[in-house]
Amino acid sequence: MFEREQVLSLLMVSALELWARTLDGGRSASTEAMYHVLSNPQPGDLVLEISSRQEDNWSRFGRLIKVVKEPIDDWSEEDEEINGPRPSETYWYIEDVDGEVHRWYNCVFIRVLDLRIDPIQEAKSRGLVTSPLAAKLQAIHERVEIYTRKEAHKQ
Repeated sequence: MFEREQVLSLLMVSALELWARTLDGGRSASTEAMYHVLSNPQPGDLVLEISSRQEDNWSRFGRLIKVVKEPIDDWSEEDEEINGPRPSETYWYIEDVDGEVHRWYNCVFIRVLDLRIDPIQEAKSRGLVTSPLAAKLQAIHERVEIYTRKEAHKQ
């Protein structure tokens, strides 16, 4: 029996490992394409924040709601007199697995392949060829699918 934190941890580590494998120099065309798929998350995608490296912070993982430019919070009238108008920052709004929304800034997010999507089909739809990378994605997808079915059966 897996604990919730174990499953989240495995998913986060797998996502980070998959993304890290796309960083090698001299990568193939399919690995290059996968890098772009993982490095450019869009609203609605599952995402993982990778710049803080806080392994036990579960709010790093969730569904991307939006990415927006907003004025920074901590800017006083004195700051404005000295430094000019309030600057903007890019903010990432993430809904975590508990349904809480978190606002992140000064960070990097990668896409986590959605568990409802067959990674082989995802790779093909984005112009990737079936490769050892696609086989690894399929294996991860199958393991998560088995766990999801077991959890649904319990309820």
